[in-house]
Amino acid sequence: MFLSATGLTWSANAGANIGALRTALGDQSGAATDISHGWSVIRIGGNASRELLAKLCSLDLHPRSFPPGCCVQTELRGLYVILHGVDTDHFDLWVMRSYANSVWDWLRDGAAEFDCRIGTPLE
Repeated sequence: MFLSATGLTWSANAGANIGALRTALGDQSGAATDISHGWSVIRIGGNASRELLAKLCSLDLHPRSFPPGCCVQTELRGLYVILHGVDTDHFDLWVMRSYANSVWDWLRDGAAEFDCRIGTPLE
């Protein structure tokens, strides 16, 4: 689970635990909804991964502004995405499945320029 800058909590592995998350919320304001079927996750890694992402979005990705563990909702070439800093040189980019192939192609092209790796979190 990770917390976005807007105060939303996201869980990468809620799936089977969605009931437990709803129970844990209790009377607190909030909701637990499984939306994993609508998103794809692309992992970007390498020493220049921040530079690659900076070419595609307007975020300040300097480690002081975007440290590991940070999560934000942003636009990537006009598409709504969620960016999670896994560690110093690795980022998970959550993108709506219908746009995943286009985003993959953009990242693959940029990865060659910046010597980054593009894959899935399981690779």
